[in-house]
Amino acid sequence: MLAILPVLEPGSWVALHDIIPRRRDTGPGFAVGRGPLWLFDGWLGAKELSGLSAAIRIPEDRITAAAWLLSILVRPWEAAPTGLLSGALDELGRVYATDLSIGRPEADDEKDSWIVTSAKAVAATGRPVILWGTGETTRRVIGSERARDVAWTAAVVPESTAQDETIDGVSVISSPELARRIVGGEHPFLVLTHRPDTDDLARLRALGLRIRFDYIVP
Repeated sequence: MLAILPVLEPGSWVALHDIIPRRRDTGPGFAVGRGPLWLFDGWLGAKELSGLSAAIRIPEDRITAAAWLLSILVRPWEAAPTGLLSGALDELGRVYATDLSIGRPEADDEKDSWIVTSAKAVAATGRPVILWGTGETTRRVIGSERARDVAWTAAVVPESTAQDETIDGVSVISSPELARRIVGGEHPFLVLTHRPDTDDLARLRALGLRIRFDYIVP
């Protein structure tokens, strides 16, 4: 979609085939052969679904559509891209000024890479990027070489009181402070550094945040 978006007419429809129904994932955050479903679910414009087929409508502003696609693309992949796909992602990354070298995060290093890549892709849409969590993963990611050019807006400690003022220069804020910023007009995108528990999900819902639209999980 990113490759053909520049030649698609605003208002045109793109057909999607094999919208595979949801079924049990093979691991945390992963699906089995459901790329078209993720595209359909994550598309914020007009769309229609009929059985296993669907269609999405290209909006008047294709830059907006590109931002939607980049947000969809940074979810964990089911397999690491290789060969021609890697080359295509490199080229699209140059066009959209985004690092699209995305693979399947399993070990800590791969998970950290996914978090950083996700943050860069989201930042390319113009939204402020905030890390949810201030634990070991957050500290490791913020302090890593690969993240040195990421403009983190803040890191959120989910409890009501922030324990540290900064992590390697990145402001640490409480969830009430995040709520005040959202009410004040900020429209941040959260990158979670861990699988959310019941309390996390309750806090995210209370903030009016929606998965894939306002936050993603590893």
